[in-house]
This record gives sequence, structure tokens and C-alpha cells, in this order.
Amino acid sequence: MSEPALALENLEVHYAGVPAVRGIDLEVGEGEIVGLVGPNGAGKSSTLHAVMGVVPPAVGDIRVRGRSLRGFSPERVARLGVALVPEGRHIYSSLTVAENLRLGFAARRSNDGLAADVAWVESLFPVVRDFARRNAGALSGGQQQQLAIARALVARPDVLLLDEPSLGLAPTVVETLFATLAGIRERGVSILLVEQRAQMTIAFADRTHVIANGRLRLTLGPGDAGDTDKLTAAYLS
Repeated sequence: MSEPALALENLEVHYAGVPAVRGIDLEVGEGEIVGLVGPNGAGKSSTLHAVMGVVPPAVGDIRVRGRSLRGFSPERVARLGVALVPEGRHIYSSLTVAENLRLGFAARRSNDGLAADVAWVESLFPVVRDFARRNAGALSGGQQQQLAIARALVARPDVLLLDEPSLGLAPTVVETLFATLAGIRERGVSILLVEQRAQMTIAFADRTHVIANGRLRLTLGPGDAGDTDKLTAAYLS
């Protein structure tokens, strides 16, 4: 049996000795989209930061295709095929769209197929092509989010971590974004999706974990998207 694209095993993250993530176990299989939802401060972003090597795990392990990432720098994690689109996008406003996109090249394991990958992200997000010479700071919030995801994808990751990609976006833009994520998954990219739109995420993802107070409280499938009582109980647990 093949190893999952990403596996967290008894993961704990502490800040100044205070637990933010407590004993999380989850897996993202090849080509899967797995959601992670929960209230503010539940430990969602801390989980992604631990995977990316931004914060070290206090306990437990993080594996990509069976290889442990413990002690790895974010740069080394990226070179192993993991890309993070952080909350707030972190676009460089004074650089052009094309310059922002090129920053993603640094994390590639090989330049083979680079032109094809750029063409693919341009087909997913035409803003990358149409506004290549425009300063990224002049883009709308939705366009900046597209650029942030495109920048991550040109690194050709096996695992894509998304932290609140719909934050601040109009509903119609959010629908387009989720449809695009489905297209990214079809290319074999595995996605761990942290989102504020819980019901939409549950309906969309292969499965969604609810995290509260640093612990996984519940795992839901698309058929559970309408069960607001179950979701509310997990949020308040």
C-alpha cells in the first residue's frame, strides 16, 4: 500500500510552552482534497505552519510520502514538494505580477517542464498572463489570491497547503476559486484546505476535519454539509 501524500501523526505545536495543536492525526492521500475547519484560534494555521517547517513540532511527526519532515527548514520542505499559500496572500505589491510569479520558481526541484507549468497556471488564472506587467498591488483581492496560488503551483508541488483562500472574497469569486481547486486536484496535486466557509468546504472536500481547542473533534464527508447541529456541537466542544 502506497504512503499518503501527507500524514500528520500525533502532532503537537506549542508556543512558549502553551499547546496550540494537540495530538492531531490526519492524512491526505494522492490527489485528495482534505478540509480543516474550526473557530478562530483553533490551531488551523499552526497545523499548516508546522507542516511547512515554519514552527517546529513539539511532539509527533509530519511525513510526505513516508519521509519525515521533522527539523526541516521551510526551504527544504518546499524542495520536497510542499507549497503553502498563506493567509493574507503575502503578495509583493511593488513587484509586477510576472515578478511575483517567478518567485515560485525557486522552490522547484527541476526546471524540466517549467514552460508547460507556467502555461497551465496561466490557463487556470488568466490574470497572471493578462496583467503580467502590472504591479501586483493594483490587483483586486480575488486577483491577488489567484496570483498567490499560481505562484505556489509553478513550484510544481505534490502537496498544496491553503490557508483561508476565500478570506475577503466575494461569493461569486469564491465559487470560481473552489472550482479551480477541483481542476488542480485533477493534476494529481493533494490539497490540505484550511477554510472559514465550513459548510462549503465540507460539501467540496473528500473529507473535512473539525478542529477546536487544538484537537480534531469530528470528521465529516460531503453528505454531512447540511448537518449544522453536528457542526455547531463540534465547534463548541
